[in-house]
Amino acid sequence: MPTRKKLAEEALRTAKGELELRVEQRTAELVKVNEKLRHEIKDHKRTVKDLRKVKNLLSSIFTALQDSVFVIDKDYQVKMSNWKDFKSLSEKDHQNHPFCYELLRQRKSPCNLCPVMEVFTTGEIRQIEDRNPMDGKVRDVRMFPMFDETGKVVAVIEHLRDTTGFRESEERIHKLSQQLIEAHENERQMISRELHDRVAQDLSTLKIISETFFDSQHDASPEIKQKVAEFSSLLDRTILAVRDLTYDLRPPGLDDMGLVTGLLMYCEEFAENNPLKVDFQAHGIDRLKLAFDTEINIYRLVQEGLNNIRKHAHASKAVIRLVGSFPNLILRIEDNGRGFDVEERARTAGSEKRMGLRSMTERVNLLRGRMKIQSQLNKGTKIEIKLPCQENNNDETKNHLDR
Repeated sequence: MPTRKKLAEEALRTAKGELELRVEQRTAELVKVNEKLRHEIKDHKRTVKDLRKVKNLLSSIFTALQDSVFVIDKDYQVKMSNWKDFKSLSEKDHQNHPFCYELLRQRKSPCNLCPVMEVFTTGEIRQIEDRNPMDGKVRDVRMFPMFDETGKVVAVIEHLRDTTGFRESEERIHKLSQQLIEAHENERQMISRELHDRVAQDLSTLKIISETFFDSQHDASPEIKQKVAEFSSLLDRTILAVRDLTYDLRPPGLDDMGLVTGLLMYCEEFAENNPLKVDFQAHGIDRLKLAFDTEINIYRLVQEGLNNIRKHAHASKAVIRLVGSFPNLILRIEDNGRGFDVEERARTAGSEKRMGLRSMTERVNLLRGRMKIQSQLNKGTKIEIKLPCQENNNDETKNHLDR
């Protein structure tokens, strides 16, 4: 029978064998873990190296861009930029990741209704035009969301392009166009006055002379009297044509009675002289003191719209609606004519000699408005024009949208 000592020795040997086995197993496990860690470290180094390459490439791209680019996180910090407009900043300033509102606006707190934060919330691209009060420059600002693998917005790329020169050139062209139209209207007024004061009066004098030519000569032959009567009739038609031309050149009701009355008179006279019923209504216009430039351009738009309908639409009815709905003036011109393919007309507009719609479009653009055309074959045409409401205040034209 084994003694207690032998039993203890046997238990010790068994425990030692089990311990050695566990040590071998643990060592093998540690070797595997160590090998895995070596691979992970190697992969991590490769990833860091790749990230550094990507960052350097991105930095090179940023540096090559002529526009300013910022990567902004959710805490308003600029994590990366090409610092185009901030070359005076040191590398240390770059690494400190300044807040965008401090950098771009010299503010101590975030801007109200920050568009960058809106991109974080919506995940959608945003574009605005911004005039920076610090340097007075106008910039086109586009903001693009950056997503992680879960689809969460983790940063916003803000791209700023200086459009100050373009806007200034555009404004100069706009003013020159305004001056050109004003010169045209002044020239029309001068020609209208000449036609009315000289040509029309001379024609009227000739008519009176022709009608009274034989008052003291009773022996004139019937053939001569007939020719004089025909001459007098021709003078009547010429006087009417000169009067119509005078009215087209300078609307008589516009200066004296205002836009609504002037348009009403024109629409009524247009309907009388053409096989076209014209329904004109205006709402909310009488209470506005519109600048004359705005009035004459609206008048010309209605004039051109009705002339287009008369020439091309083969319509029996036209509807004109003029509504003052702050901050816009809304002009609608509709007809029940044969209509046309809007896209096809847009494609062929450059090669066609028709100037009606093109002239209207240019006039609307000059007034900083928008024109929308809807038309279907045999279903008529609808034109909607929205113009910024410009009132005449102390002889100065002010745009409500700029206040």
